[in-house]
Amino acid sequence: MRDKPIITEIEGISKSFIEWLIIEGDDHLIAKKRTTPLQLYALESLISRMRQKHKKRSDIEGDLTKRKTGFKGELALDYELGKLQGNNYYIFQDLRLKSGHLYFQLDTLLLTKHFGLILEIKNIKGTLFFDNEFGQMIRTYEDKEEGFKDPLIQAGAQRSLLREFLKENKLETIPIEYFIVISHASTILKSSQGYHDVKERVFHADHLIQKIASLQKKYKNIQVKKSKLDEIKQKLLSSHSPLLSIPLEYYQITKEEILPGVHCPSCSHLGMERIYGKWSCPKCKFTSVTAHEQAIIDYLLLLNPTISNSQCRKFLGLKSRKSAHIILNRMNLEKTGTNKGTVYRLKEGEAHIMGNRHINRGSGT
Repeated sequence: MRDKPIITEIEGISKSFIEWLIIEGDDHLIAKKRTTPLQLYALESLISRMRQKHKKRSDIEGDLTKRKTGFKGELALDYELGKLQGNNYYIFQDLRLKSGHLYFQLDTLLLTKHFGLILEIKNIKGTLFFDNEFGQMIRTYEDKEEGFKDPLIQAGAQRSLLREFLKENKLETIPIEYFIVISHASTILKSSQGYHDVKERVFHADHLIQKIASLQKKYKNIQVKKSKLDEIKQKLLSSHSPLLSIPLEYYQITKEEILPGVHCPSCSHLGMERIYGKWSCPKCKFTSVTAHEQAIIDYLLLLNPTISNSQCRKFLGLKSRKSAHIILNRMNLEKTGTNKGTVYRLKEGEAHIMGNRHINRGSGT
């Protein structure tokens, strides 16, 4: 059930400031801005169009909760980076690159004239134990133990891939460092004996600026020309390859299991009816002119990246080709083709804006 917007308040950060972080930011510092991950919207769409008793529903709801938690942690990191002084660096948020045949994702990359810094955020409560012997991180919370991959090993692999990326593209070689930032101040950090990297690279968010200052001192004698730094910046931006969300394939759910129809924005009932140019809810009698927009976004996120007039009519339960034509053309969609071959898709870079309407929806029966 979609009871709350994805963008919710983080402890110590106002909602308005969070929205500023992901919508406005500072163009002088943020080379690539973070947007709400499309995967979050896709999972919300999927849950809202599954039957309540679907066998995979609880797993998907759990995954959505984890992804939301991770995203909140990334926003908390953005907040801390906002305390940096000056404008002699670039920040890349949510960057996905390819080195050789491997893709790798960076939560945040800080690029300065002295060094590059990979930042991985962990928004986890409890006690974290970093086990060097078995290469894992163990979280203990409310008397329950849970194992994770060691984020230090993952970040180290990301550093190697970023180094290869720079080399492959004949870009300036700069030192690359990495930190694991813990967003919860109450999280207790422990490690196995002799695991020195934990002390150097894992810390709470409020130590981030101090740690960056230490790197600036460490690499003060290394200085990349601004033209070379800008060259790296442009290549990173042009090489970014967003991850396409295909939740049905991942969870092995068939298209036939996706419930069609239009949700009522008032009571969440699935099955609004089109009457005289408006959508009417047979359950609560609420009417809406735009209730179909969310349904079309759901279709594009879950079933197919494009939608035709006939597909729109079938999914929304429309009889009139003219009504479907009007609905599709009034939405902010990219249009290609002519006549019956016309299809519509979400515009690149605008899916997150349209997805902000994903709130207060119910789910299947």
